[in-house]
Amino acid sequence: MSKHRGFKSNRKANRTNEDDAGKIADAAKALREKLADTGAPTYGAWLAERHGNGDPVRIRPAGEGAKISYDFYPTRAMLEAEFDHIWRMQARHHPNLTKEAREKIRDTLFFQRPLKPVKPGRCTFFPDDERLPKWHPLAQEFLILQQLNMMRFLDERGELPLDQEKRDLLMNHLMAGEKLTWAGLRRTLKIPAGTEINLEKGGLKEIAHNATAARLAVGTKKNPAPLADSWHKIDPRRRLLLLKILAVTANPERTRGRLENWVGLAPDAAANVEKVTLPPGHLMLGLRATRAIVQAMREEVIVYSAAIERASERGLFGDGVALHHSDLRSEGDPGLLRLPRYYELTALQRMLGTGTGNPDDPPEIRFGKIANPTVHIALGQFRRVMNALIDRYGKPDQVVIETTRDMAKSARELNEIDAEIRKNTKRNDAWREELEEGGILAPRARAGDRFMRMRLWEELGKTPADRLCPYSGKPISLTQLHSDEVEIDHILPFEDTFDDSPANKTVCFRAANRIKRKRAPGDAWSGEELNAIIERVKGAPGMARKLWRFLPGALHKWQEQRGFEDRQLHATGYLAKVVRAYAEALFPKDGTSNIWMPTGRMTAMLRRRWFRNLPGHNAKTRDDHRHHALDAAVVGVIDRRTIQMLQTQARRHGTEELDRLLPDPPEPFPEYRDQVLARVAKLNVSHRPDRPITKREAMARRERGEKHIPSTVNGRLHEDNAYGIVQDNPENQAARTIGNLVKRKPVIDLSKDEIGQVRDERLRQELLNATEGKRDDKKAREAALREWSDRTGHQRIRLLVMDNTAMPVDGRMGHPRENEPYKWLIPGENAFVDILESPDGRWFHHGTRVWEAASCKDRQWKEVYPEARLIMRLYKYDTLQLFQWDPKEKAVIPGTNTIKVVRSIPDSPTNKNVRLVGANLAIPFSDRDKQRDGEQGWEAVAYDVLRKRRARRVRVDELGRVRIVPHGVI
Repeated sequence: MSKHRGFKSNRKANRTNEDDAGKIADAAKALREKLADTGAPTYGAWLAERHGNGDPVRIRPAGEGAKISYDFYPTRAMLEAEFDHIWRMQARHHPNLTKEAREKIRDTLFFQRPLKPVKPGRCTFFPDDERLPKWHPLAQEFLILQQLNMMRFLDERGELPLDQEKRDLLMNHLMAGEKLTWAGLRRTLKIPAGTEINLEKGGLKEIAHNATAARLAVGTKKNPAPLADSWHKIDPRRRLLLLKILAVTANPERTRGRLENWVGLAPDAAANVEKVTLPPGHLMLGLRATRAIVQAMREEVIVYSAAIERASERGLFGDGVALHHSDLRSEGDPGLLRLPRYYELTALQRMLGTGTGNPDDPPEIRFGKIANPTVHIALGQFRRVMNALIDRYGKPDQVVIETTRDMAKSARELNEIDAEIRKNTKRNDAWREELEEGGILAPRARAGDRFMRMRLWEELGKTPADRLCPYSGKPISLTQLHSDEVEIDHILPFEDTFDDSPANKTVCFRAANRIKRKRAPGDAWSGEELNAIIERVKGAPGMARKLWRFLPGALHKWQEQRGFEDRQLHATGYLAKVVRAYAEALFPKDGTSNIWMPTGRMTAMLRRRWFRNLPGHNAKTRDDHRHHALDAAVVGVIDRRTIQMLQTQARRHGTEELDRLLPDPPEPFPEYRDQVLARVAKLNVSHRPDRPITKREAMARRERGEKHIPSTVNGRLHEDNAYGIVQDNPENQAARTIGNLVKRKPVIDLSKDEIGQVRDERLRQELLNATEGKRDDKKAREAALREWSDRTGHQRIRLLVMDNTAMPVDGRMGHPRENEPYKWLIPGENAFVDILESPDGRWFHHGTRVWEAASCKDRQWKEVYPEARLIMRLYKYDTLQLFQWDPKEKAVIPGTNTIKVVRSIPDSPTNKNVRLVGANLAIPFSDRDKQRDGEQGWEAVAYDVLRKRRARRVRVDELGRVRIVPHGVI
């Protein structure tokens, strides 16, 4: 019962999780029907009948993947009823089965901890305020106003916003909870057929509406609204009270009672309202900020940033409170001398919004921290580097940061990227096949820009006959597409926009492109010719998002909203926003900009010219960490003058391919290239240290009253499988020659070696016979194993495994095997190794696994080797300085003293070595054969060989300075 009791849902949890949908729900429904058909009083009685008939009673899935299903599945209610029935029957015969005993045992079986409430974050502008939940009427109004005020209508005249009267008409409709489709919006406002709407073009499926009112007052045919006739009669104060009751009360009975007693709903209405789930999530703003911004957006059709400015001017945030939508520092802020931890800055605290505000909590909890660990670590390293530079050279006048590279993905995003890559690969293969069949591309030849031409060509029409040159209107055939007759054109001139993305490209005939020249379409043509071009683009299925570039004034619009310098100096995205705000804390808020953020394209363009013919750098190899230093040397000299020079050169040469034809710009200062390369060659790469302490040491420090305790060891405690032990007795001696542990594994997943490790001798022989001659062929082996599994009914089978490092896990208090081993686990990786020196001068190691360090079961090296002397303690990513070894001469090679990084500490009796890689090398161990030799290559070094190579632990600080750690220092 305890094993299959399931999750007890409540009204705040997702109601569809419990018996309402999915494969388990279908199986539970089928089980209820079987119980009714057979007349079984309980689930257990039905199982007993099946068992007596020889039918399986275990809950096992059938099928695989999406086709998986269950024959039956008990619900929590069935098991609770089973327990009550058994107790009722047994209590007749046993007086000691009292009501108190029943409640205690029932609670033990079915108790479930209540759901921990999720605390909302803090308001972006007023950190003392909690964020406003989206079910709040004001939040719904904010979301609707935000969309309506951003809405623009695109036609030949350009972009037009909603006027106040039309906006309010739509607002009233949407706030009532009614949905509005794009077609309905067009009918309501009587929009001409040729007019486009920016939000619709951008992919927005539907306009925001009051989701709270929709669930309570509008409803659907399938789910009628519980307050359809009375919602408008409830005053705003009671509406808000009703919503708060639904939001905070988890117990259904208590919710219904409060709705009846506090709001005055009838019992039937309260029961129906209780079933409603409110819109989830929170705004980034609190009640005070939202109220002021909504008031400004109601009175004028203005976007979010303008509403904040208008609310500040009118004092809606409070007397003297002036806010900015992005720069959250106070006016007149003088700037800091050094950077504190990012969560200690008020401006960044407003971005985080996740702190408790409790002074007794540690800083990270009190102020909050960024949930993404990659960003959190990056900001910490940024602070360390900046402060080290400030300490040595003084505070900088300007900070230039390149921030174009993306951060690590979650698992979902990586899957989406993989799917997109597979889709593009399939598309490219189809294009290659088409080009090869047409004789346009030789087999296995480089495609060049042909795939880009195919992509842009297909955007022009669904079939080849529909694909017309947007400027001339002539059809473009496949043969013409890949000839000199057709060119790839930048719709808005590349010299003015530096936009080389596919969004700014199309294909056209060369003759038409000569007429257009280096102009926007709206400047090159006018009148009927321009109207014809616009109509052709409107009719092209893949050109919807490019249409605005063909309209009159498109280049002016680009320069106003997305000008070149703004795109080059102000990166977008969350990381860029946080890093910029962090760096700005060093400078006074006086209206000047001290932070520049060029994009990677600008850096790459200049790097290729200033460091031409440098091996590896034209291709931007990432196998060497020092390529970041080379980028930094380029980023640091980019200024507005350099940008203007690049624009001038592009116009002077009249080329659309600036990256290919741009002449080499002058060096920023004499001997720039030589000086940079000389410095980069001598660079010592600093690796982030990660030296956690054991749980035993952390406890000792707490007992001593220390407040700032380093993080404790973390990592993989053990392998995923749990094992049983093969007892050491006479009848198991044959089995123990194969393995001392037992685990279960699906039959069809057995490898060819695992077939010979099956625990049961009879089944092992059957499997060997069933796979005879097929074990080396994976597909044939799987088919044979599947046939045997289907025939015999064995789906999972026990295997013998040999591993002498397995650790026993004792049963918990109250467990049937309390303080006795009931399963064995194989420990994971080493947390660290202590390198020791024996009395005869030999170096050896004492490893401490993550399991031991995290469970206070670690044995210190002094306990195991009291006569030894500590040389050093090594963690992953520690740095060592050592000489290269000449195996022939059996001596170190003079002049080869180099720094290497510890990348792996194997935990195996046969791997008594440490894996090292050059501090500059940035390839994984799996690619070690690419860099096996040389001072920077991968190597596995035995511990005593470290002594022979004069190894010593060193620290490389943020500025590349090397500091030696004396022997014996942990």
